[in-house]
Amino acid sequence: VRLLANPVFGGNIKFLVETECESLLLVDCRGIYTDKDVRFDVFRLDEKEKKWIKLTTLGDMVLFLGEDCSFTASALDLRVPTGNCLIYRRNFDLQDPDVIQAEMRIFHLDQGRASYLSDYPDYMKLFWPPPKWIPKRDNYSRGMFTCFATSTYGNMMIDD
Repeated sequence: VRLLANPVFGGNIKFLVETECESLLLVDCRGIYTDKDVRFDVFRLDEKEKKWIKLTTLGDMVLFLGEDCSFTASALDLRVPTGNCLIYRRNFDLQDPDVIQAEMRIFHLDQGRASYLSDYPDYMKLFWPPPKWIPKRDNYSRGMFTCFATSTYGNMMIDD
């Protein structure tokens, strides 16, 4: 076992996300399930220095966060106006348009604020009507965006 980086403390939920260019990001979240004082801090792993470097921008990147998976996509590829944002949800059921409108959020990293995704029609079109890449709920799946959540505390380690 080798140490990847020292821990990042602060938020109550953390997500590990691998980007298209194989960088590893750590997203540190606070308040996403209550909408109170919502905050996201995004860090990129510097493997050589063994530390997390805080990012101030995601550029063209859109980060998608959920309970069992997390991923990134280019705003250009998604055909949405801008990147530099995180899209997340507060509820598992994304088969109902009312739930999507009530529970999906977009966090603008440059503005430091969260908004209802339904206030952004270009982004909302990614989810309704549900595209084929969003799995239907069944006994084995909890729906879209099931994420890799890490524990809030502890060093980030991997097996060699």
